[in-house]
Amino acid sequence: MLPSREEEMAARQKRLAFARVKHGRLKAMIQLTLQARFQKVRRQKLLQAWGVPELPEGLQLNSFQSPDDSLCATLRLSDGTEAVGPYRKNFQQALQELQELRALQQRKGDQALQKEMQRRDVEAMTAFFVESIS
Repeated sequence: MLPSREEEMAARQKRLAFARVKHGRLKAMIQLTLQARFQKVRRQKLLQAWGVPELPEGLQLNSFQSPDDSLCATLRLSDGTEAVGPYRKNFQQALQELQELRALQQRKGDQALQKEMQRRDVEAMTAFFVESIS
C-alpha cells in the first residue's frame, strides 16, 4: 500500500527537521574547530612576537608601521569609554606602563589619567620621529 500524500509530507518534514539539527551541529563543530585553530595560531604569534601566549587584560595589539607591531594600554573610564595609551614596541615596557596608568587612575581619577596618556603619547611620538630622522 502506498503512503498517502499527507504521510509523505509528514515523513519529509521529519527528515528535513533531522537534517536541520544535524546541519546545525556540524556547523557548530566546524566553528569550534576554527576558533580553536585561530586561538592556537594567535598564541603562537604572540609567543613569537611578544614572548607571551596571551596578552594581559588592558594590553592590546595595534598597528603602527606594520600589522600588530605594537602594544598599548587600554583603560576603561568611569563614563564607559576607553582611554588608549601610546604604542610600545616592548612588552615589558607596555606592561609597566599599564600598571603605572592603572595606579594613577585609581589615585587621581580619569582626568589625570587622560592627561598623562596624552603626555606619554606625545613623548613616544617625538622619540619615534627623532629616531627616524637620525
